[in-house]
Amino acid sequence: MKVLEWPRRLLTLEDWAELPETSEFHIEVLEGVLSVAPRPPVLHQRVAVRLAYLLDRQSPDEWAAFHGVEMLVSAVPLTVRVPDVLVVPAAVIQDNLARFDAADVLLVIEVLSEGTKRTDRVTKLFEYAEAGIEHYWIVDLDPPVRLITYRLVDGEYHASSGPSYRTSRSGVSGWPAATTSSSSSSRPLRRG
Repeated sequence: MKVLEWPRRLLTLEDWAELPETSEFHIEVLEGVLSVAPRPPVLHQRVAVRLAYLLDRQSPDEWAAFHGVEMLVSAVPLTVRVPDVLVVPAAVIQDNLARFDAADVLLVIEVLSEGTKRTDRVTKLFEYAEAGIEHYWIVDLDPPVRLITYRLVDGEYHASSGPSYRTSRSGVSGWPAATTSSSSSSRPLRRG
């Protein structure tokens, strides 16, 4: 078993950048504290990679989809997430940065796994809304497989009750037009 070493204080972006990369764990930072989880299982990885590929193919040229790329949610206190899929403007790719800023992200997709379900359904839901990410999708692979879509309206995510989303060999139907459901067909999500 490998032991990771890190500073004995809240992490900064510089500390995070100096940590050794590992393929054994899924590591993120939440308010300066490392969050370590086992690597997702193979089905999770396959779904995430295929979604990123299909979204990238289906999206207009000015948008690009990525799998497993870091996203800076907050510099102080440091919060770095590594979503399963994110969509950003293609123009920011030219900067060739180590991570994308949450302010540039249009869509984040998380595929639920054992050990991260509550984080993906609760913590990240509010965290991404606070960061201003317009769309948040959650893929639940437990039968029946579901795609839960949220859209940011007036600072709160609203669950879509609009059209369903399906994948096929030709892409993800409904992207991006189907992500524009009106607030009248959705319900706000609130803490407490």
